[in-house]
Amino acid sequence: MPFCHQCGSKLEEGAQFCPQCGKVQGHPQNAAPSEKNVPDTWWRKPQVWIGALAVVAMVTVAAISISAFVDAQSQESMAEEHEVSPWGGIQAMQRENPVYVNDFVEAEISWGDDVYSETYEKQLDEHGNVVGYSFTENESASDTTFVKMTYDDQGIATSCTCEGDIVWSQTVLERDDEGRPLRVERVKEGTDSTFFEFGYANDGQLSQYIIETGDEKEIYMIDERGRISSYWGSYWDDVRDGLSESSYTVSYKEDSDGKVVESTRINPVNINAEMVSYEYDQDGRLAVFKGYYDDAETCVERYSYAMIDDPSPMVELWSHVFNRSNPLSVPTL
Repeated sequence: MPFCHQCGSKLEEGAQFCPQCGKVQGHPQNAAPSEKNVPDTWWRKPQVWIGALAVVAMVTVAAISISAFVDAQSQESMAEEHEVSPWGGIQAMQRENPVYVNDFVEAEISWGDDVYSETYEKQLDEHGNVVGYSFTENESASDTTFVKMTYDDQGIATSCTCEGDIVWSQTVLERDDEGRPLRVERVKEGTDSTFFEFGYANDGQLSQYIIETGDEKEIYMIDERGRISSYWGSYWDDVRDGLSESSYTVSYKEDSDGKVVESTRINPVNINAEMVSYEYDQDGRLAVFKGYYDDAETCVERYSYAMIDDPSPMVELWSHVFNRSNPLSVPTL
């Protein structure tokens, strides 16, 4: 069975992207990750471990778009959110300042002895929402992947389509008095439904979210900056043929401008520290992402950005097709 080379999750045969972290699959590195890194390699699952995108990071893992209840933040506030809350890893390019209408991003990834390139192309609408998205690996047009999402009139994702195939659909089962989603069900053919539950602080910001699929459960606690502060989860362990548990806490180091320059996850069981460092370009966008395990550098990702005048014709400019810039959007893929 293949594994996601970014987050270590098990994949179905032929999967085009990881259902947990959204990483496009198909690289030769899709071999089983080392046992010590499953399922705890947090830097390989940026939207889980750093959770540094304010409210957005919460549902990064959930890959669920719930932008409506935040009353459509202004472009200015979204830009500010990016400045103080960088993505980790390849998710970074989804959050740069929304004044960019069309953006082209190139990434060079070093994974152990393997080096490969990735290219991302996206389009933003007048609200700063990403409405089209494509991905190409190793500069091969034949490897380009196109993703689209559909939304209801409140901006909540109802389905995700990859290369024309429906990956999942989801429905809001319960809302609070403010209209914010409390419980959401995601359905994917051939698998158990996944349920997402959300808790909110007195100021209306997300403070907790829970993911349940069958007997497996994950609980993420969120700090006042909207970043993941702690995690607990139970998952199926094939070796033990039963459920195992995992937990960690996360600390953050910021520079004088408030940008996160380092995040560290501590596992209280094995006392291993997994750390991520971040460097930024002159526009405040993530330029270098480095992952470490027990002080050893394990992954380096470098990003460059450019405007595009003629976006790929395959990336269609829809309203609310792929909404990545709004809070609680879907930064998966």
